[in-house]
Amino acid sequence: MTKATLFSMTKAILVFLSLIIISSCTEDLKKKKDEILGKSLSDSIATNTEKKDLTPEMTDKENLADLPLLVFNEYGTSYWYAPLGYIPSSQLSGDDFYALSEEKQEAENERGRKEVEAFVRMLKSNKKRYTMVVCAGKRRTIDYVSCNFDKGNEGTLALGRKGSERDEQMQYVCFKSGTGHYDEKYNVGMALPEDYLKTHKLVDCKYYAFQEGDKYADKQMTKDAKREIEKRTGKKVRKARLNGEADGGKYRYYTVFFTDNGKKAFAMQAVTTPDGVVLGEMEQTIYDEYGDAQWAVDMEGDYPGMSIVMAEEYNGNLRLWYVDTAPEHTNCGTFTVKGNKLIKREYYGFYVMVD
Repeated sequence: MTKATLFSMTKAILVFLSLIIISSCTEDLKKKKDEILGKSLSDSIATNTEKKDLTPEMTDKENLADLPLLVFNEYGTSYWYAPLGYIPSSQLSGDDFYALSEEKQEAENERGRKEVEAFVRMLKSNKKRYTMVVCAGKRRTIDYVSCNFDKGNEGTLALGRKGSERDEQMQYVCFKSGTGHYDEKYNVGMALPEDYLKTHKLVDCKYYAFQEGDKYADKQMTKDAKREIEKRTGKKVRKARLNGEADGGKYRYYTVFFTDNGKKAFAMQAVTTPDGVVLGEMEQTIYDEYGDAQWAVDMEGDYPGMSIVMAEEYNGNLRLWYVDTAPEHTNCGTFTVKGNKLIKREYYGFYVMVD
């Protein structure tokens, strides 16, 4: 046996032993996390595993037992459906995720899976704690009716299906309000657990359907606000679409579109406040061969509808619960006004079943 061969064998053995040690440590950590989650489903869950990569505001913990549910009113009835489609917290974009090693990608995936499992366990245990729906600025009492956790698909919205056909497509929790139903325009709301309002203060808000806000001339973004955005982004504002407002118009939420060169389209979420403009992250997409921006499937170049379904004060900050709608998707999350930043957290995401 040559020295080179002996050296290679020794190196391989050392690498193998290192992997065993790492695997053992990782498994111990996973077991410890499982013990914590199993002990109390209402315990807070950290939003990311690598604290050093996070901005300070995103290291907050989330209490899953207090999480509002996105609910849809079955038109013409008093039933409200909360489909399952929880999105685990993460601060990694697609590019950032794929830049990780395979081991770190798997660790991130595993963290996400466990967070989703914790949410589902919470919902199974606490489904009867949801006692109120907030919709279009109004509150209505609800009672738990039924659930479907065993059939169907998580992350699927199939409200157009009925009975057993719906159960085969969608996992959900069903509630019923004792005071009738809303019209078709206001068929989306947030279901709140009991005692939620002891720690969260609801703020009045107005919901605008897709492009509905454009018709209110007195509520359009001011020239001063546009100039501030242009100064901070270095881009020319083409249009600001009003999506909703809160606290009597003190806060107005817009999607801002910028002029471009016809190759990439740019947009940004913004909230005007008494102190100025709060901005989210710059978004971009490409144009297709027909000149349509590819913001979402079947939108023919339009940006998805962004509406505010609930506004609240929490931990001293204004938080806007939004719904992002397009023909084949519905997403829901929050925009938190924090300093001069608009912090986005997406909580639910669904593929819409197309008949």
